[in-house]
Amino acid sequence: DIEALQAALDRDKGHKGKRAKKAQKRLRRSGKKNKRKKEKDLTPDRTTESLFEELLTNGIIKLVPEVYLNYFKGEKSYANYELWDKGKDNLPTI
Repeated sequence: DIEALQAALDRDKGHKGKRAKKAQKRLRRSGKKNKRKKEKDLTPDRTTESLFEELLTNGIIKLVPEVYLNYFKGEKSYANYELWDKGKDNLPTI
């Protein structure tokens, strides 16, 4: 009877009584982690310039001439072309 009163008093004052410990859940890790290995440099002793020259001589890389935007003539929009063909103001496009 006294223990019940003591427990009620502890609850009112905010004291915590004895509590049973909760069993901690164990995390299981299934399988191996997918860690990626760092890619090794296959040509550590060569410079990028020498690699570029080799690709150029083998025909993998091709040199192309420079092309500027003002080399292109005409409209890029078919709707604007039809308006221009009819003699109306066309919409500004690049």
